[in-house]
Amino acid sequence: MYYLFVLSIVVINVVYWCIEGFREAYYYDRLPNEDIYAINRLIFKKQPKIKIQFVFQRACFLTINWLVICLLKLPILFFAGILLIQPYFHLGMYYRHRNKLNKELYTKGFYSNASTTSSAFLDVKSKMGFSKFLNIKSYLILTETPIIRIVLAIFGAFLIFISI
Repeated sequence: MYYLFVLSIVVINVVYWCIEGFREAYYYDRLPNEDIYAINRLIFKKQPKIKIQFVFQRACFLTINWLVICLLKLPILFFAGILLIQPYFHLGMYYRHRNKLNKELYTKGFYSNASTTSSAFLDVKSKMGFSKFLNIKSYLILTETPIIRIVLAIFGAFLIFISI
């Protein structure tokens, strides 16, 4: 029964991150062209801060994950493994679905590189280099490369496997 709970945590995370990638792809591809976006711009006089909502939602999801992992008394390596497999599924589904919505974007689909026109507030490529700081922002930049996403996913799966 214990292994069934552990497997369900992994499956729920993978499904959640895939849905998040799909949802963000749809938002960034379709919503700016629709009337509701224009209405929001008139009301708020600027682009709605949906990225903050995305970050808050993910933080809530990860907090719930952490609580469940603590209740099941799983090691911290399990949580680290969950965090490391996240970019593979989330960004992969994001790039894949953006390509389906607009064939000119992310031509390699699931294994595309990140856009050079990103407007994410955590995207700090142009503001700081790896030589200045090596922190969570550097991790976010590194996950934009498909080979690194694959390596992180394999290492994350390994951590999950050895922790149970």
